[in-house]
Amino acid sequence: MYREFFGLIRKPFQLTADPAFLYLSATHKKALAYLRYGIADAGNLVLLTGEIGGGKTTLLKWLIDECDEHVVVAKVMNTRVSGDQLLELIALDFGLDPLGKDKTTILHELNTFLIEQYGRGRKCVVAVDEAQNLDITMLEELRLLSNLESGADKLLQIILCGQPELRDTLNSPHLEQFKQRINVTYHLERLTEEETGHYIAHRLQVAGGEGVVFQPEAVTAIHRYAYGIPRLINKVCDRALLYGFVEESRDLDGDLVATVLQDIRQEEGGDTAVDREEEEVARRLSEATTSSGGLDSRTASLLWNRMQAVEDNLEEVAKAQEQILHEVRGLPFHLEQELRKATQGLAKTVSSIWDKVDSMEGRLREVEGRQEGVTRVIEQTGTQWSRTNDKLVPLLEQMNQVLDRHGAMLRRLSSLDLKEDRMLVRLDELSRHLERLESTATAEGETPDKVETNPDSAAAEASESGTPLEELVTPSATLKRRGGGFFRRHR
Repeated sequence: MYREFFGLIRKPFQLTADPAFLYLSATHKKALAYLRYGIADAGNLVLLTGEIGGGKTTLLKWLIDECDEHVVVAKVMNTRVSGDQLLELIALDFGLDPLGKDKTTILHELNTFLIEQYGRGRKCVVAVDEAQNLDITMLEELRLLSNLESGADKLLQIILCGQPELRDTLNSPHLEQFKQRINVTYHLERLTEEETGHYIAHRLQVAGGEGVVFQPEAVTAIHRYAYGIPRLINKVCDRALLYGFVEESRDLDGDLVATVLQDIRQEEGGDTAVDREEEEVARRLSEATTSSGGLDSRTASLLWNRMQAVEDNLEEVAKAQEQILHEVRGLPFHLEQELRKATQGLAKTVSSIWDKVDSMEGRLREVEGRQEGVTRVIEQTGTQWSRTNDKLVPLLEQMNQVLDRHGAMLRRLSSLDLKEDRMLVRLDELSRHLERLESTATAEGETPDKVETNPDSAAAEASESGTPLEELVTPSATLKRRGGGFFRRHR
């Protein structure tokens, strides 16, 4: 619809996995290098994981397309099958005819095919996409296929591509043997904001739309929404081109992308709770740093939640480090144990030792990869802590100022209480003086109603105590406000 307006020869942001549009970011280059190494080396299991829409299928198709005639690949794109059906799919893609045959016959024919290809100097590879759908039974079928070998060489190499939950499945105790055979593993990271801009420009260039421009603010808005996931980037950019066509604009700015994102959010039912919380924290921190007000409870609660999330991530990193150290420390013991068993066997046992050594090397490479991931997480966490501390310092200074003002107010209140106590002591003295006058008048035979107080003597006694009589007799404003607190307590 908009291709003619923008001068495009094809849609640049389609959601299907097209290897022609593959953009090799830093993480995609590394993943492709790991996959190439997994095929070129004599290893038999390669694991690639990544987020939904992260580009795993596109990368896998690119890898298959670049394989030459010496590599025979069987692709499994549908994993919603049983274990027997998975075996049939692999045989079919290798060009065999498994239909109507039992499992034993299929395995025999498959083994014969692999030996023939090995004799011709070819490598056989099984590439399984959406591998997170495989259950334990299906993964065990793949493990049994990986056992097919000719002497010391493996006949079949297996590549598994799936979402992060695939790793959780492989951590099952029932798949310990399968996990030990994985010698190459890599997790596909998301694109950075800079890579998002290069990714958009790359796809436009491949599609022939070099005159179409996404402004930097538009790229920033797209990255915040997609969080570096290529499929979501394609979704927003495709809609932005449609809106640009409607408005007859080849320069796509931030306002246009904001309109697109608003419509998409309304269709999807709004942002996620995590996105809204992060935006609320950023907004409140911005307001707190630019105003003289203190930190309110809502902002403090949001900050606390984010800090708790960071602490949880640090705890996970620490657990991963402990697990890595435990595995590394146990490697010499396991290797020595396997060597001791190997010395008691014959040539077949020696071949098994070499298999174990290869497996250990794969584990070490996996440990190195996990350590690199831990280092990146720690660096990212340190950066987040540094930014958070930079924002918290001015807020803490404001809180200290508020506390200083509260302290001064408390000192003034303490001074007022001391003055009140002195006033009450003087009132007690006046009360005792009046009681003495009444007792004196009674002793002389006069009733208390007829006793006349000598103003001069009362004034004299008041002057001796250093307090004016009017101040003793007249209640102060403080006592009126407190409702006669002293007499209410003592009477």
